[in-house]
Amino acid sequence: MTFQLPRLPSFLSHGWAALAVLAASGCGSDMSPAELEPAKAPTELVATENRPDAVHLEWKAPTGARAISIERDGVEIARFSGAAESYDDVEAEAGTASAPEVGATENREDAVLVSWPAARVAPGAEHRYAAIAHFDHGRSARSTDATGRRGSPGVVAVELVRDGALLAELSGVELAYLDEDASPGTIDPPMLSVAESPLAVSLTWQAPEARAGVTHSYSVFVVLADGRRVSAAAVTGRRAAPRIDNFGILRDGEAGPRLDPSTRTFDDFDAHAAELSETPFLAGQGTSAHGVELSWGVPLVTLRPHTYEIVAALDDGSSISSNAVQGARAAPVITEYRLTPLAGTAISFAPTTRSFTDTTAAPGTLETGSLQASLDQQAFVRLSWTEPAATRGPDSHYSLTEVFESGGERISFATGHRGPPGLARFEVYRDGAAIDLAVSSAARSFDDAGATAPNAIAATDLAAFSSATSVALSWFLGDKAQGTAHTYEVVAVASDGQDGSPIWAVGNRSMPLIRTAVLRDGVEILVDPALPVVDTNVERGTVEAPSIAASQDRLRDVRLDWTDPVITPSRRYNYEVVSTYADGSTATSVSIEAGAADPILIDLQIHRDDEPYWFAYGAGSLDIPSAGGQRRLPSPRRTERSTRVST
Repeated sequence: MTFQLPRLPSFLSHGWAALAVLAASGCGSDMSPAELEPAKAPTELVATENRPDAVHLEWKAPTGARAISIERDGVEIARFSGAAESYDDVEAEAGTASAPEVGATENREDAVLVSWPAARVAPGAEHRYAAIAHFDHGRSARSTDATGRRGSPGVVAVELVRDGALLAELSGVELAYLDEDASPGTIDPPMLSVAESPLAVSLTWQAPEARAGVTHSYSVFVVLADGRRVSAAAVTGRRAAPRIDNFGILRDGEAGPRLDPSTRTFDDFDAHAAELSETPFLAGQGTSAHGVELSWGVPLVTLRPHTYEIVAALDDGSSISSNAVQGARAAPVITEYRLTPLAGTAISFAPTTRSFTDTTAAPGTLETGSLQASLDQQAFVRLSWTEPAATRGPDSHYSLTEVFESGGERISFATGHRGPPGLARFEVYRDGAAIDLAVSSAARSFDDAGATAPNAIAATDLAAFSSATSVALSWFLGDKAQGTAHTYEVVAVASDGQDGSPIWAVGNRSMPLIRTAVLRDGVEILVDPALPVVDTNVERGTVEAPSIAASQDRLRDVRLDWTDPVITPSRRYNYEVVSTYADGSTATSVSIEAGAADPILIDLQIHRDDEPYWFAYGAGSLDIPSAGGQRRLPSPRRTERSTRVST
């Protein structure tokens, strides 16, 4: 008899199975003891989740199982021998894939860049798996459940289609493709024009017109590992017009500077400048006494043209050239002439001016020669001078600066001089003041009656020298009386009004001395004497002898007593010198008082028996011994003058 038990959870199935077996055997079954053991379930069941083609199951089979069955989500999907330990569920729900959104760019000149993101893929649905071991007599045991799923589908290739035709087959990991075979863009040659100026040749060109390439349609097909192909909507793309990397300048076939692609003009300052001949610049060589005559001409111009092209260098390595043009720097435009004398101030002239007379240049000179002024004329001072000599002016150096509109300058030089001046008149000055400004050019002398007349001159430095018997006189007095010394200046004036070099001389009026008289106390004593004058007719001073007395009542000596001598000074006189001149005028010197030298006491001698006995100068008494004997006299005092008086 067999019992059908309801399915129990796996954790209870073994116990209930044992009970069922026992019940059956109790009813008289003939099973062996081994068959009465509990059924063992498969162990270590695992299911994969990353294989896109199947869910791979593995387990360890129990010993003695007759069969192994696999359930997916409670439904048996496979049964095989009891020794099997793996199974691939290829019927599990597959993973999904969606087509990528394709993008295209148009901003590349060398290609169309087609790009797409990776295809969006997802794994299959999750399933619950169980492995069941089946034994004899209907016994079975169920493993623990395991979950698994099929992984996301693999991308094995990408197919890029352009305009409906396969363009490229790429690996499944590539996400972009550079279509360098797409139709390229085009660009027109630049149009070049030229303008000329003195500083540069100016080039101008228009922006070249650029055109993008043909528009293409692009589709991307993603090929999955299971053979499926998915795609998104087609997109369009085209190559941009070629980009200009730079503009190059060709001058006369030689490469010049490279310019930014945004540049549209270029000034060639290095182009050959127009050649100017030297400017004729002349200065007069004494052709006029009025000034230095200057003149200048116009320089000759030679142009030197160049041939120009503009070369646009493209980013793809190619280039395109403009039309060729010719251009030359224009002749410099003179806007001003500046004439500058050496160390002088520049004078500005309009560009049409061609001459100028420099009246400020140093003129020629009139050398008046030597000038003499008389010193011995009583009524005037006579001036006389030699023939003046006219000489040309000194060299004047000039620079002529041509000022160009461009700011440049060019300088030429010339040297010239003014001619010798003509003589117009003479001007005469006394002590800086004019006395005649219109003396004839033929005159060679001039009498100045207005010079200061001379006055009588008194003798000076009158001095007297007294001796014992006379008075000697001396003084200073010239042989003439002179008027004020004047400084004269004679200037030769040229016919153009310029003053010649002045000459100077000093002169004065004078009159002779005709008489010199010496007065003593107002009375002439000498006329026109020779110096020194000695007046011997003078009263000398006197000396009155002293009185002496001798004592008569002394035994051993004689006492002498005397008085001092009385000296009377010499007479004093007033002396003057009177000078008389040719015009009758006189002048008296300062008076001086003088006389013979006064007597001076030198010594006083005592004589005994008419022999000198004693010098007693300064004493008023003397004791003389009564005994005889000669007494030595001391040396007397000496002076230049002395008067001896005896008593």
